[in-house]
Amino acid sequence: GDSYYNPYPALTTFANDDRNSAENLSSTMIIHIVIIDRQGSSRSWTHAKQLEKEVQQIWNDNDGSSGIYFEITYIPSFNGKTLREQAQAFHSADVLISPHGAQWASGAFLRPCTAILELFPKGYYLHYFQSLVLIAGAISWEGYPVDSDRLAETRATNAEGYEGRARARKPPIPASSASIRQALPQLLLSSLQCRRKQCLDDSEGY
Repeated sequence: GDSYYNPYPALTTFANDDRNSAENLSSTMIIHIVIIDRQGSSRSWTHAKQLEKEVQQIWNDNDGSSGIYFEITYIPSFNGKTLREQAQAFHSADVLISPHGAQWASGAFLRPCTAILELFPKGYYLHYFQSLVLIAGAISWEGYPVDSDRLAETRATNAEGYEGRARARKPPIPASSASIRQALPQLLLSSLQCRRKQCLDDSEGY
């Protein structure tokens, strides 16, 4: 069934001393949300397409009065994608959501202040891709089933050896679209606050 996922700030933290100019935004701010699924592989996200549909229907008003337009890109899989295409997908995102997996190796191509949400399967919290994300200057969030202890459950999985890890990482990610949609304002706010800080820091240099 569906699982309600909580977003957490990444446990790993790095000092971010990057100084890059904030983007020049028009009167309508375009927020590019990239969803990268793992169709055909383990840990595909059951409700990825549903989230895309809901954001389009609920958040994008018709008259543009909110001043924000959400551009959604859904990528079923990185299978068959060139390195350039993978890099462009990560680099173009303002917010990027994807299950834990090898596609996160492209985290090195993220822009500073991009907010990412990495969805972990229960009992398989392996956060080694976070270092790439944070070194790039992006903001790392992680999704894990609510009312669960990701560290204790992963230790229990590791105690079972290879068979336990293989079993934990195989099933689809059941994160409900509602839980991730409700987390999106937190991700967006963290990205916009980061951009504002960079803009202020840049202005002090003149």
